[in-house]
Amino acid sequence: MPVSLDELMKIEGVVAATEFTLDGRLVDYRSKMNITAEMAATCAELCAPVNIMFETLAKELMRFSDMNWAPQRGW
Repeated sequence: MPVSLDELMKIEGVVAATEFTLDGRLVDYRSKMNITAEMAATCAELCAPVNIMFETLAKELMRFSDMNWAPQRGW
């Protein structure tokens, strides 16, 4: 279920939330800390390969279980 960045920021313990494209371009971000747009863009670049890895793992898990792991919707 999709949620907004503002909704994510209301969750206890969340200090930052980002939305980024599959190729690592920053779409939007929210933060309770002093994170600049440049820092958020760098985080998006670093998170994109992790996202690809999780997607690959999710597809493999579906081969061995009855659970629908993909497409992932956030982590």
